[in-house]
Amino acid sequence: MMFVIFQFVFVAPDVTSSTTVHEEMSRHLPTLLRPANTDFLVINKFMHHSNFFFEIMVKSMAQHLLSTGRIKVSTDLSL
Repeated sequence: MMFVIFQFVFVAPDVTSSTTVHEEMSRHLPTLLRPANTDFLVINKFMHHSNFFFEIMVKSMAQHLLSTGRIKVSTDLSL
């Protein structure tokens, strides 16, 4: 079982054009997994390690919600 312990924070110099880690990762996902892609090895390797990428995306989404104030965490859970 894999466990992602890293936090990926993207700090953009301009607030209006900032993109998050999960936006950048999910932007290229349809291109990689499109049916016209005939590279079986790339798709097979990605699907084998997809759990790692999806865990990073979920953590990035949660971090984005916390940093924008759209979700609150009690002090008991933040430790």
